[in-house]
Amino acid sequence: MNKENGKRQVNIEILRIISIFMVLILHFNLNTGFFNMERFNIFFSFLEHACIIAVNIYVLITGYFMVKNKISIKKIILLELEVLFYSIVIYLIMTFAGQHKFGIKEFITYLFPITTKKYWFFTAYMGLYILSPFLNILANSMKKKQYEIFLIICTILFSGIKSLYPSNNILEGNNGFNLTWFIYLYFLAGYIRLYFNVNIKKIKLFIIYLICTIVPLLIQFILIKYFNINYIKKYLDFLIGYNNIIVLLESISFFLLFKEMDFKHINDQKFSFKLVRFFSSSVFGVYIIHEHRVLSSILWGKWLNINNYINQKEIYFIFIIDVLGIFIACTLIDKVRIKIFEAFSNLKFVKRIGTACTNLMNKELK
Repeated sequence: MNKENGKRQVNIEILRIISIFMVLILHFNLNTGFFNMERFNIFFSFLEHACIIAVNIYVLITGYFMVKNKISIKKIILLELEVLFYSIVIYLIMTFAGQHKFGIKEFITYLFPITTKKYWFFTAYMGLYILSPFLNILANSMKKKQYEIFLIICTILFSGIKSLYPSNNILEGNNGFNLTWFIYLYFLAGYIRLYFNVNIKKIKLFIIYLICTIVPLLIQFILIKYFNINYIKKYLDFLIGYNNIIVLLESISFFLLFKEMDFKHINDQKFSFKLVRFFSSSVFGVYIIHEHRVLSSILWGKWLNINNYINQKEIYFIFIIDVLGIFIACTLIDKVRIKIFEAFSNLKFVKRIGTACTNLMNKELK
């Protein structure tokens, strides 16, 4: 669990759980097409704008805690192994179960999931994590005023200009789906951890989040209703770009909202705490499992078969069942993987290698 000053941050762990639910909702929308212009649905479009902050939130959490921490080689290795494990195992299971045709060239790409971009988020995230010691040197060496100027300039370059003119792909060309945007968010979260001590009422933060959800929804509705579809497509796509200035503000307000929350009733001895810990420890596993390309296409297109319910009232019930079902099923699967990894990591030679690598890295960066 994330810690600050030795205390467990239950609020942040709950935020991580909420973030993965947001990801699942976004992927449900993606596979039903409810957000696109031809199949506009006010309920699911609202959820799209409300949940689009999920990735930004996860990176902000990482930056907030990592800016004052040392890199763990053991964690890098375990993350790499977790992705490799699911990449290979799921591919083979789907193949032997007759759900997917085996191809040697395709299988080789699943042996290298990071370099072959099987998981875009993890590829960018690992780049961020590896760079974090050097990012920390810069973040911790800047004075508050310097840091603020740095963030203002980066916000203009990577969010402001793109928000004014989405066709500008020179400074940031992938709507925040890249390492550059992750680095910016890392520094932003670092500033919040190091210098931001402004007391903002939680109700104000929630109102900001709500406004930032509703305004793009209204813009989307107006664009679809009164403008040519082909002309506005790029602008509509950028409404849910991670580096859209409105999405950025929405992400910050939601992160600060949970940062300020204090779940005093949840402590180490209570069942509620154990429940939060149980689910939060598998958040990354839920993402990796359900986003496996082979499994994902079969899951949404064949097993769940959600397209059969798109024009029916049952779609809302199906939505709840699918999102909850995927979350719980993937969590339980990940618990099995965790037990396997724990047995492996407890081997003496593995511990020695991990400790030696971590000590060497931290020594070189002093």
